[in-house]
Amino acid sequence: MMSDAGPETNDQLKRRAKAVLRDMESMLTSVHEVKTYGILDAMVVGAEKAGLSSGVRYAAAAIIVAYQKGEGSNSSASELTKLAQDWLLFFLLPRILSFFVCKLLLMVGQSKKPTEPLTLHNRRSPRPLSMFPKSLLKLFPRRRDVPISRK
Repeated sequence: MMSDAGPETNDQLKRRAKAVLRDMESMLTSVHEVKTYGILDAMVVGAEKAGLSSGVRYAAAAIIVAYQKGEGSNSSASELTKLAQDWLLFFLLPRILSFFVCKLLLMVGQSKKPTEPLTLHNRRSPRPLSMFPKSLLKLFPRRRDVPISRK
């Protein structure tokens, strides 16, 4: 599906993926208030900055394949948006949330007053989830002011 001329180098794939994103940028929507273009571009750039050549290849190839999949039915923007949503919800968000959970657990462990309840929403604790768009947080039900148990 990618190329009949033989295997492409990572740089060639990255250039093709970037060209697809530039061409489609005006047609791409947002995923839970996060720009689709930003998610897709960040996956390629992030893999490159991390030195993950297979990650660059994967991200670029996924963008190109999603674009090609939608070409036949004139829905390339929709396919790229689906790809961005999958990466956001199943790859990026779990890693971001696990970072904040680990940070919160460290705060609980270092708390000076073990009898005082710690919640995600009181004045004494940071609000790590406030940085996420509200539409994204609706996907994860939570109750306000439910104390985190200290064992």
